[in-house]
Parts: sequence; C-alpha cells; structure tokens
Amino acid sequence: GVFNNIGDELRRQLASAQLAAIGQRTQAALEDENMFVAISPDRRHQNTEGLLQHKLLRDLAARHVFIVRGQAGRERLKQALVERGAQPDYIQAYTRSIPDEYQAEPIIEAIESGKIQYVMLTSYEAFENLRSMLGAKSDALLASTKLIVAGERIAAGIRETGSQFELLVAKSASDEAMLKALG
Repeated sequence: GVFNNIGDELRRQLASAQLAAIGQRTQAALEDENMFVAISPDRRHQNTEGLLQHKLLRDLAARHVFIVRGQAGRERLKQALVERGAQPDYIQAYTRSIPDEYQAEPIIEAIESGKIQYVMLTSYEAFENLRSMLGAKSDALLASTKLIVAGERIAAGIRETGSQFELLVAKSASDEAMLKALG
C-alpha cells in the first residue's frame, strides 16, 4: 500500500491517533491500511477551511498534532490549530518540483497545435513550475488554453500575475470537482 515505507513505530502511533484527512483519496488510502479517519470535511468543502469546521477540531488545548503536507504549503491550518490550543508540527511527505529531466518542446507543440486545450492545476506551485518549464513563451501558451484550478485561492494567485488566462475554478482538488469545472 501507500504507507509501506513508514516505520513500525509511526504505524503504531497512527493506529492510536485520531486521524484527519481533507480529501477523499487520502481518506481511502488511510482506510485501505486499516487506519480509521475520524475527521474529514464534507464533500462540498474539501479544503483546509472545510476541515477546520469539524467539531472535533474546535478545542485542541495541549493536543499534539502532526500535519502531513508537501514542502512549503500554506500556514493557514497550523495557525488555526495554534489558536485553538494545539501544538502542531509538520511532516513533509512530498515536494512540488520540476522534474530533473523533461522535454518542453512536445508540450509546447501540443499546445500550439491545439492538442492540449485544458490544463489542470491543483496548486499555485504547479502553475509556477509549469511556467518555468515552458520558458519565455509560457504565458502566451497558457493563455491559449483553459486553466482548471482547484479553488479560488489558486485562481486569485494566478490572476495576480497580471496575465490574461481563462480560468475554470473547481470547488476542490477532487477528481469529481475538477471534472465538474469543465462544464
């Protein structure tokens, strides 16, 4: 499973912890490993703000919380947990980076020829990385596509670049929400 590489001690600690998961896929992966998810947002609000509405996260006085996230994620969840009395720490599970080896030309050609008409972005970092990968023509190339973004926060960041992109904003990063944003 997804959690094969975690140590036995961490697995034991997770088994006795109250687990929270924002997304359905994360919840399913945990449950596939026989780890019960006690805290998750409703399907319409699968984001940090939705998670923070859960009744079990209202009073966290002196509770130790581990936040599993990617490198350099938002601070919103940690700040809110501290305000509620928790002692949060991060466990970095992944990074959002440009692959060491990639070929931009086939992507550029596919966009220019109309073979790529939509680009799905689940983070602002993915947008920045894609722009870097595409080089000097990135904004013109991406302006010829429709960008499907996972939430208004990512859309706002993209709008702040000043470039004119056509944005389709999904309610969350779930497959269902991203596909629904296609219209």
